Amino acid sequence: MADEKLLVFLSHTSELRAHPAGRSFVDAAESAVLKVGWLPVDMKHFAAQDQNAAAASIEAVEKADILVGLVGFRWGSAVSDEPDKSYTELEFDAASRRRPPLTRLMFLLAGDRALPIPFDQMRDANSTRQDAFRKRVMQEGLIVSTVAGPDELEVALLHALTEEKARRRSKAEAERTRSGPATSAGALRLLTHPADIERRAWLAGVLNQAGFAVSAGDDDGDGPLVVGATYKAVATGLLGGSQLEPGPLIVVELDEDLAIAADTTRVRAYDGTPETVAGRLREALAPYLPPEPAEPITPVAAASEPVTGPDALDQLTDELDFDTGHIASFRADLRPERLSALPAVLSDRQFLESCALMSGGRLTRAGVLLFGRQPERVLPTALVQCTHYFGTERAAARESEHMHGPIAHQIERARQFVADRTGEGTAAAYPMIAVREVLANALVHRDYEDRERTVHVRLFADRLEISSPGAWAGRTLPDEQAQDLRALAGESRKRNFRLASALTWVKLVEGEGSGIPTAVADCAELDAPEPVVVRQDGFVKVVLRPSRSGAPGGRSGPVWNIPARTANFVGRGDLLDRIGQAFASAASSVLVLHGDQGTGKTTTAKEFAHRHAGDYDVAWWVSANDPAPVDDQLAALARTIRPESAETRPDLGEALSGQRSLLVLDDIENPAEVLSRLPAEAGHVLITSQHGGRVGAAAAITVGRFGRAESIALLRSRDPELTVGQADRIAAAKGDLPREVESVVDFLGYTGLSADDYLAQAARAALDEMPGPGQPGPVD
Repeated sequence: MADEKLLVFLSHTSELRAHPAGRSFVDAAESAVLKVGWLPVDMKHFAAQDQNAAAASIEAVEKADILVGLVGFRWGSAVSDEPDKSYTELEFDAASRRRPPLTRLMFLLAGDRALPIPFDQMRDANSTRQDAFRKRVMQEGLIVSTVAGPDELEVALLHALTEEKARRRSKAEAERTRSGPATSAGALRLLTHPADIERRAWLAGVLNQAGFAVSAGDDDGDGPLVVGATYKAVATGLLGGSQLEPGPLIVVELDEDLAIAADTTRVRAYDGTPETVAGRLREALAPYLPPEPAEPITPVAAASEPVTGPDALDQLTDELDFDTGHIASFRADLRPERLSALPAVLSDRQFLESCALMSGGRLTRAGVLLFGRQPERVLPTALVQCTHYFGTERAAARESEHMHGPIAHQIERARQFVADRTGEGTAAAYPMIAVREVLANALVHRDYEDRERTVHVRLFADRLEISSPGAWAGRTLPDEQAQDLRALAGESRKRNFRLASALTWVKLVEGEGSGIPTAVADCAELDAPEPVVVRQDGFVKVVLRPSRSGAPGGRSGPVWNIPARTANFVGRGDLLDRIGQAFASAASSVLVLHGDQGTGKTTTAKEFAHRHAGDYDVAWWVSANDPAPVDDQLAALARTIRPESAETRPDLGEALSGQRSLLVLDDIENPAEVLSRLPAEAGHVLITSQHGGRVGAAAAITVGRFGRAESIALLRSRDPELTVGQADRIAAAKGDLPREVESVVDFLGYTGLSADDYLAQAARAALDEMPGPGQPGPVD
């Protein structure tokens, strides 16, 4: 079966076949399928059939052996008989209904990186439904990878299909030998996905520790069958194969939230120590096979932390490529005491080998984290999720950014994320040396075997939380019990030793054992409270507070939650002057910026707030797009000003009385209705809206498209290599709409296209996408 020409159905919406021009996402997927010797199929092969599109889709899925889902942000066309369902949802459901379910390999388009798809085709009117579908697929644990381009998709899909081919070949071999004599009477049979090598070794060790013998193969023996269930195993149909039919079956859940039949005997292994899991296995297997005393063995690590040596990050990967630019920067920052061991005469490869980060041309996991071009290909959760909450709770309005790349870049960029939003003249200052040390500690000592959780940086109006998956290395922390960071200084840290040591060679972090004392000292110098540490929900969370110096009424400095200003802001000088003059004239304290979507109203409001930060004691951002209602966001402002009233709902007018305040109400549907709920003490109120103009006594300013000079300035500030003529042609093609103009620079940077090639391809694509006479548009 594994060597037959299997049919791989590609489920996708139409923009993924059309873009990027020249080699689309679907082209890349088809290439990967062909490279493993299988046959790609999608709905273009069924377009001529005399049946409706829904029936053709279901029939195609039923004939396929594997479903590959390419899930972007566009919902596409509704199914005629089921208007609440898209064709990609229909195809996914058809694959899920198969018994056993069809192998489903799902790939999400990245939401935090530039994508080579025109902005106007990225989403559609039903994209909120598509967001729900993306969330559903993620919750079912079927995501193989998140990708941002065709080449990345081809590599990830080729890897997944190669693994699937090996799994099917192994399964077929086991079925061919099933009638042979059992060679290990009474032994457990252990079945895992072929790619889950480390986790199989961990599970075998726990079974041994529990007193059970494990046969050499999943079909070698007549004892109960134990299945190591992971997201990969479920997604590829391992739990629906014929191996599971005879005899008792115990499913060991190595990952959370797996889609497993309710009547299956299951043992949790993702949330306990080896000893705890061993006890659960004894209880589950007792009716079938009593345990026997096992040879004493060295205790094994927790299920979320399988190791095969002294350091799991020393394991070799299949990655051969490294970032030469980052290696050069790293070597330039080496501390003097390391230069003798790592002299400049070493080539990059010799440098990596001398650091034990490469062997035989292959990077170790630590090498990938330090110098790999795409660490997430090897360790999918090797990133930092940064979120700025415009209040004190997670329900508040927010902005988010994900930090990718080598670990040193992640530390620097996450630190800068905090610095940009808490700098002088905005919010109270944080001890940034302490922030850097806590960030480094979180990234260096996190549990990289946790494939579902990442490091989180959460900046609130009154605190900064940095959370790292796993336990505090070298010490057991009781759950939900906060303790001072100082109490953990000097504790032994054995996890990720190679990674931790390498980062101490440069000036990015303090020397070994010095990080915590340095962080505590920095807090003391800035008169900030000492950080506290708490273990919560499988994370180690460190909470930092801003400086207390000059904090009237128990709060730190000015109250500020304005989002970071837009980089490379250009133009709009007259518009910003008009806003300032309107507020200075005292004729009106309320101003409405109105105009079409994409003209830059929000960007202009942020820029005004940052330029005038010193004029206000309170500057607060309220967004109509946030899940929290506007009233709740205003209440959060009142509680931030009056923290002593946090248990009640303080009056906003009283809280703002006597303050120099600026309220920015962003993307408001009905400005008049919102204004009616603001107190007279609200101070300056700046509203952005696509609707209306003058509201009551409020002044109004129309925000239009860029002038051509502003468009050219924006394009060349983002890409200095553009000529004035190229920038002029791009601006004309995009109608000088600021958002559209800026998106072109992101597209060029991602694809590597020249401006002239982009304009030529855009013109061809516009012609190609025009339906011919009598031809309907494509069905998504």
